[in-house]
This record gives sequence, C-alpha cells and structure tokens, in this order.
Amino acid sequence: HLGKEFQTSEGKVRALNDINLEICQGEIFGIIGLSGAGKSTLLKLIQGIVPMQSGRIYLETSTGMRFNVIDSPLVTYVSQTPFLFPGSIAENIALCEESDMDLGKIKYALEKSYSRNFVEKLPGESNYIIQDNSKNLSGGEKGRIALARAFYKPTPIILLDEVYASLDNAAILEIEQAIQELCKLNCCILFVTHRLEWIPKDSRIYCLDSCM
Repeated sequence: HLGKEFQTSEGKVRALNDINLEICQGEIFGIIGLSGAGKSTLLKLIQGIVPMQSGRIYLETSTGMRFNVIDSPLVTYVSQTPFLFPGSIAENIALCEESDMDLGKIKYALEKSYSRNFVEKLPGESNYIIQDNSKNLSGGEKGRIALARAFYKPTPIILLDEVYASLDNAAILEIEQAIQELCKLNCCILFVTHRLEWIPKDSRIYCLDSCM
C-alpha cells in the first residue's frame, strides 16, 4: 500500500492514497488517469526520485526472497521524451564505450525494438551519430532506440511513461509489438498513459482515482 503527500499553500495534498498493486512476470499493467491523477508520482516513487510517506515496493522471487525496488538497477525507465546523448546509436543503446559493447546484443536489440529497418538505411547504420537534442531523429525513431536499451540489458521491471505521445499510428503499432516482445523476456511492464485506447492488448488495467 503506497501513499504520498505534497505540501501546498493550502496545506497537504495526498497525491496517492492506498495504492495496492501486484504485477507478475511477463505482464503488462496499464496505469491510466487524467493529468494530476498521480501517474508520474507513482513512477517517481518506484525510481526513488521522491520519497514515500508510507508503503513499500519490492520484487519477490519464486523462492519468496524480496528485493527492494526503489532506486535500484532492477528498473528501466522509458519516457515520452527519451534522452539520447550525442554519440552513435550503438553507444546510446548499450550505454557504454564501444570497446565494452556486445555487437551481437546490439543487433538483437535493434531487431526486437523494430529499429533495424530505419537504422540500416542510415549512413554507418548503428554507428550513425546522433546529434545534439537528437534533432536528426524522429520521435518514433527515438522511442525505438530507447526501447532497444531495454532489450540490450533487460531488467525485471520496465516503466513506460506516455511512450506513444507525439507518435503516428504506424509507429505506435510497431512499438506495441516491441512491448509485447519485452513481455516474452519475463519483464514486468508498467504502461502509464492518459488514453485508454493506447494501453496494449491483453493488459491488466489500474485506474487512478481521478481518471473517471
């Protein structure tokens, strides 16, 4: 059970109250709510960006062992505006120096994230240099590269925050297929959105208090 309060000029406001979620391996869990419902706050709690007033978040193994999730390497976060640094596509996926990366895993990540087709058309392919502010890539291309990171080094928990925002229907279809592929790696996926129709098929759905 999670809870979080914020101090305002009018006193304390409870952004999240009595949130109780259990998510299984290989499952997509849709979190839906209007602006201000607490969707971003929930993801920040999981990442340890803001502290909880009450509750806990943990990963439980099949043997009953529990690991703290907050601010741990067990979590991957992908936002609607993923940060890509000036460097090659491969470096942005592996998040390491070229000498340390696994080229086989790069190819696998590009394939599974539906990035291969557009990357193969670029000069140098995965060695193509991303410019400042990723201005030489489209929104859909940036989203695919961000998902490729999750395939390169999958974590038990993946947070997807409004990843369809500003994408066209073709890009949304491909990225949803990539998300389904992530499920096959036994990842737990939290898919946060304000639009019910964007939640991937076969997902369980949790509606925050103010979404109805």
